[in-house]
Amino acid sequence: MKLFAFLFAIVLVTGCTLFTKEAPVSSISARVNDYVLYKSQIEDAVPKSLTQQDSIRWVNDFIESWVQEKAFLSEAVQELPNDRKEFAEKLKEYEQALLQHSYEEYLAEKADTAVTETQILDFYLQNEERFQIVEPMLQCRYVVLDKKAPSYENALKLLSTVKASDVKKMDDYFFRYSLQYSLNDSTWQKMEVVSSKLNNAIGIEKMHVGTVLVGADSLNVYGLYIKKLIQSGGQAPYSYSREQAKQLLQLNLRSSYVERAKEKIYQKALSKNNIEIKTK
Repeated sequence: MKLFAFLFAIVLVTGCTLFTKEAPVSSISARVNDYVLYKSQIEDAVPKSLTQQDSIRWVNDFIESWVQEKAFLSEAVQELPNDRKEFAEKLKEYEQALLQHSYEEYLAEKADTAVTETQILDFYLQNEERFQIVEPMLQCRYVVLDKKAPSYENALKLLSTVKASDVKKMDDYFFRYSLQYSLNDSTWQKMEVVSSKLNNAIGIEKMHVGTVLVGADSLNVYGLYIKKLIQSGGQAPYSYSREQAKQLLQLNLRSSYVERAKEKIYQKALSKNNIEIKTK
């Protein structure tokens, strides 16, 4: 294959520009067959911190490297068998797919995704199979107490109480003596997380609804009361799944908006006779 390259003289002055008043340089700095290296590409690449002498050396090395690379690439284009160059078409398809995906995201950003609480709840109820839990969850109260805490046995018995005065008494005691505790039994938590907070002193197999469970180790005592329990594969409660349901609903709204936009674009192309399908 006939391969040629030519370089134009490059003179650098202060600031590493690639031309002088005495000898203006063409916009092209090097060429290998159909590959062209422009002066502006080199100007943008030259490190600004280099001295004039170092800049000249850097540019010479840059051009030499570029020429060798493009000479090899040009040879590959000419000599590589067609069955070894199928990636070119694949790259084109990939580029088109990226462009399409980028435009779909651009369109999706224009969608109106404002939703009401009623819409979120309806979506949750209509898609219950999408909101099943994979591990047990529970609503509970728990506490970790030092074994030296005074009369902790009586305090643990109050974990199941619903009487306001007893809850207040229990909260005051736990606030003073516990290492950690939670009386918020309206929030759903993963059983494994709760068990780890209790140092696994109360086995998961013992966890069931309605009784106060107590465990201990050499230093601490652990108390747990389970108000509600959902086993693996059960329906995740709405309060726990609400945010996920909202996000899925909004995703559906974006997808629907994009599909309508695609149809509109298609009909627009048809009306302008931009689409032609030939049949035999």
